Amino acid sequence: MRKLLGILVFVAAAGLIYRCRPGAAPAFQRAPAPIACGLRCGTERWLVKTLSDPERDQVDMRAKRTSVAELAMLPRPDVLPETGRAPGAERSTFVVDAYLAGWDAEADGDIHLILADPKDQTITLIAEIPDPGCSGACSSGFAQAYAEARSVLEAGLARPNPEDRPLRVEVTGVGFFDRNHGQTGAAPNFVELHPVLALRFLE
Repeated sequence: MRKLLGILVFVAAAGLIYRCRPGAAPAFQRAPAPIACGLRCGTERWLVKTLSDPERDQVDMRAKRTSVAELAMLPRPDVLPETGRAPGAERSTFVVDAYLAGWDAEADGDIHLILADPKDQTITLIAEIPDPGCSGACSSGFAQAYAEARSVLEAGLARPNPEDRPLRVEVTGVGFFDRNHGQTGAAPNFVELHPVLALRFLE
């Protein structure tokens, strides 16, 4: 897992992806997309991870501001349907401010982010940005959002950071409960923001 240090940068997400009044959390809108497209990239609960599952229209796309610590304390559902969503967090969109503690490219094309709570950096959770060219991701209606989030991340990481300042970011994504497979940076309840819909660097 590559550790990140860098100056903080503000980068706005594309206006075509979401609309947001100043100071308000974004409300996302699904764009038209082909029914079938892209390469097969992932397997386990892949439709849910890419927001292309049959229950995706039950997700409230109005982002609720919360924290890494608060998400890490949510009760874990007893049942996680393979192609459906657990009630609560998996049907909600959240926005958090966090330190970007690490990142890596996953075998399924996702970019794996580790987000640390600013008030207690020992509390972390994972956020994943899908590859918009993968099946599911490209048919979700949010491929542009995924592409924009990846572009913003790349641009922020490329900026010089001579003072080695920690990176602080705002990340918006849909709640998701993963299974324990030894992933780095997981929350105690294995909640994630997956998929990430928007990312910006703060300050």
